[in-house]
Amino acid sequence: MANEDLKDEAGEEAKALLDGLEAGDDNVKPDDKPADGEEKPAGAEDTSAEESDLQLELEALQEQNREQAKTIASMEKRLTQLNDILVKAKLVEEENPEEKAAVEAAENLRNQQLSTMLELMELNPQYQDVRQVVSRKRFDDIVEQLARVKVTKEGGRLVDAVVGIEDEIWAMPNPYKFMYGKIKEFHPDFSKKKGDDLPTDIHDVPGGQSPKDVGQWTAAKIDAMSEDELDKVPTEVYQAYLRNELK
Repeated sequence: MANEDLKDEAGEEAKALLDGLEAGDDNVKPDDKPADGEEKPAGAEDTSAEESDLQLELEALQEQNREQAKTIASMEKRLTQLNDILVKAKLVEEENPEEKAAVEAAENLRNQQLSTMLELMELNPQYQDVRQVVSRKRFDDIVEQLARVKVTKEGGRLVDAVVGIEDEIWAMPNPYKFMYGKIKEFHPDFSKKKGDDLPTDIHDVPGGQSPKDVGQWTAAKIDAMSEDELDKVPTEVYQAYLRNELK
């Protein structure tokens, strides 16, 4: 009797299940996993492959960064050891702690000045996008272009030319304003100029000397102008303005 009751109950449950399937009962859900041979949603495999490629690329970059960090640390250690040997051999003078402290203080002061310059420029509507325009990549692109031309003309190593040009730029009264103008004028992200029109020398971006007559133009007057009005500024005057030569 008990077995018959179980059979009846099982039969009722099976019948209810079938009725639910036929009626599209929401409580009866198929397995979420696609059956063998069933097609996956379009684009699923492509997305997975792209994510996998990006992950592999990220891991490769992380490994490269780790190796570079190890190399730099090893080189710094060797340089320190070499310097100690040269000092003991009296081939070079021992570094003066006071001079070292003075240099570090000057560098810290300059960094603070640069930070203040950048913040003040952002308050000016004309330069409010300075951080986005003068990005590290665009800065490096312009410097590398100048360095390659310099090496072609004068010879030497590209890395040395890059360092020298960067030093010249950061020694300017306001390097951010200088590079803002150069990037807007020459970088492919903003300019439609061809390769032949790109800067060939740091002093040609634009040229070196101040115009003899700037008339009534001042830096404050140009700062107050909107971008739509800048075409009214004479070319030589605007170039002097970008080089921070206007008062």
